[in-house]
Amino acid sequence: MYIAQVDIVNRLTEEVTRQLTDEEGLGEVNTSRLDEAIASACAIVDGYCMGRYRTPFNPIPEIIKSLTLDVAIFKLYERASGITAMPEVRQNSYDSAVAMLKDISKGVVALAQQAAAAPATQSFAGEVKAKPAVFTRDNMEGF
Repeated sequence: MYIAQVDIVNRLTEEVTRQLTDEEGLGEVNTSRLDEAIASACAIVDGYCMGRYRTPFNPIPEIIKSLTLDVAIFKLYERASGITAMPEVRQNSYDSAVAMLKDISKGVVALAQQAAAAPATQSFAGEVKAKPAVFTRDNMEGF
């Protein structure tokens, strides 16, 4: 996971996080819903980045943390009951995050991490045995 529950709470406040996750009306943050949003956001980020970088990221670049946080918060708003319209700031943050992820996947934006290794190729060290050459420079001299 690229972010923790506390990252979402710090960005939104505990009250807003509770409103987005407490569909049962228990008066507390539903940590299972936070985990679902985080897992979904991480999968989206990995989906965009896996063609160019090794995922999951380790260490995690700061931009990946930020993008994952924006996507996770969007997912919380998207899923929350009682929210009739997506707040414009959340929609804009999500749209910007997806645009950045597309740029990362195309190589327009580079992360401070090694690019994914080229597909592994096998190398074989072996001995080749063959009959002596029939036509050599020495016996072909003059032709």
